[in-house]
Amino acid sequence: MSVRRRFADDRGASAIILAFAMVLLMGIAAVALDGGRGFNERRQAQGAVDFAALGALQAAVSCELGGCTLTESVDNGADEAIAVVAANLPGRDLDWEACSDPDRDPVEFPLVATDSDCVSFTENLDTARVHLPDDDLNTTFGAVIGVTEMTIGSEAEAGESLNSSSRIRPYTPLGSSGSEACLFANQAPQAEAPCPGASGFYGYIDVALYGEDDLGTPSTCINGNTNLRVAINTAKGGDHGFATYDPGIPDPIVNDHDACPNVNEDVNEMRVETGSPTGGITDGLINGVSGSINGQPFTPSPGLLACDLTTHSTGCANVRGSNLDHTGLWEFLESGCPGGTDTHAEMLSCLDSGTARFTSAIAGHPRFGAVPVFWTTPTGPGDFTIKEFRAVWIETVYFDCNANTCDTVHSPGESYTPPGPPPGNPGPCSTPLAGTRNCGWSDTSGPDDVEGMLAFQIDLAMLPADIAATFPSVEVERTYALTK
Repeated sequence: MSVRRRFADDRGASAIILAFAMVLLMGIAAVALDGGRGFNERRQAQGAVDFAALGALQAAVSCELGGCTLTESVDNGADEAIAVVAANLPGRDLDWEACSDPDRDPVEFPLVATDSDCVSFTENLDTARVHLPDDDLNTTFGAVIGVTEMTIGSEAEAGESLNSSSRIRPYTPLGSSGSEACLFANQAPQAEAPCPGASGFYGYIDVALYGEDDLGTPSTCINGNTNLRVAINTAKGGDHGFATYDPGIPDPIVNDHDACPNVNEDVNEMRVETGSPTGGITDGLINGVSGSINGQPFTPSPGLLACDLTTHSTGCANVRGSNLDHTGLWEFLESGCPGGTDTHAEMLSCLDSGTARFTSAIAGHPRFGAVPVFWTTPTGPGDFTIKEFRAVWIETVYFDCNANTCDTVHSPGESYTPPGPPPGNPGPCSTPLAGTRNCGWSDTSGPDDVEGMLAFQIDLAMLPADIAATFPSVEVERTYALTK
């Protein structure tokens, strides 16, 4: 009797276990099915908002180029973003007017659409931000575990692709001769052949700073802080779009400083100044830049030619106490040239022959860049329209020059054994441009300035098509890319 009673008391336990099991199974189903659905909805939403950010940016810029006010341009961009989302997420009931973007930085994105806080732009319309209004979707099995809704939210930012902008260096190829050009000398130039001291105008290009996030530059358009501005542009490159001026059309003139910082057309007129910003050139090339300009901090940057011994020890040379890049241009040749290609002279002969062809890797090297040539040769300070851009490779750097003789000369890729004069003799040196050469001057360890540069000029036909296509030309097509 007692045995039968014990079994009778256990009746119903299996039902309880089954109930718990059902809840567990429903929870697993909620995670698997509702979670999978949520992931798929999130993926679609992200794709839609990515396209919306790109569309918003292009619509806003196009509107401003067509004569819209800034407010009209922003609202036109917002309308496009909302339309793109609607086309990519049909059936969604999104409330753009009530939408709030909690992650928007009001300093970075101060331009907000009239009808929605969730579409915004940077001050110069170079980046658009779109935040998708929260969309609550009912769950199928989630209610079993207390989850009745899933919130789907996404956001994206799109900015203008710099393409070749960051390759622009603030020098003009004065003293140009064949495949070589002197890129910089001070106002009373003192360097050695083929960049000898000479009378005449040797100035520099005062490139405005627009404040490009990808390059970490400040936005400062006013004059002043010459050396620091030159240093930033040397180390980082120009931070906005550039184009050439065609007097035959004629193109509208877009002046660099006048357009700054809200330019929506590529700059085709630049300011050339007199002076000797050798300290700025030296910092930009060798010492690096950091700090702030006109109260605006900027991202620090090493010198353009600075070399990290921990990662590039085989391509570095110690020059006056600084480790500089020691990569020869010939290392980027796609094929050989007549007469060999492992010296300065042989490389020059190869360029002059027109047979040189370079690999795409050259575009990633800091010695490679673009410099403008103006329609009128500057004879003093003023604004000049751009005739063309030349591809250059910064080759020889001259330090501490006087009486057309330089204390130290460095050409990368070559070794050099000085034949004389003896140490301590400050007399002229009649030695070839090769490696790092010291003329025997006693002051060779201090932070003496770079007084000039010699560059190889590279015909665009010698570059891969994908590199040549991004070089500044008569018309530089604006392209956009997702940044976040």
